[in-house]
Amino acid sequence: MYEKTILDHTDALAIVDAMMAAAPGITNQPLALAVVDDRGELLAFALMDGGTHFGRHYAVRKAYTASRMRLDLRDFAAQRGAQSRNISDYGDSGFVASARGGLAIRTSQGIVVGGVGVSGATPDQDEELANIGLQAVSL
Repeated sequence: MYEKTILDHTDALAIVDAMMAAAPGITNQPLALAVVDDRGELLAFALMDGGTHFGRHYAVRKAYTASRMRLDLRDFAAQRGAQSRNISDYGDSGFVASARGGLAIRTSQGIVVGGVGVSGATPDQDEELANIGLQAVSL
């Protein structure tokens, strides 16, 4: 028998809520926040007032890439650079992202169960908020 830990909607919403609560202390920029499951399917999303279409799209791309590549985007970008690979080498270059602000969501055993993506602030702020989101759940 095969058992699989999944990220459910309660966890996904807790991640988004934690990021929303922390955002005003980190940036005054309108953000897009996305949480996806282990296949990259959207579970939860929030767009702050004034958020852009690009920010919305890019937050989902960041979460998707972190989940599907099983890596934080900082590590994915470094790996891609070390291998001299182009983003289009990974399939749909319109859906894969490599900017910081996307983190893989892992269980305590290190199994990737999803991804979180933040877009709209600086890369460091996006990544900081994504980390705050991850701290809101324990899997």
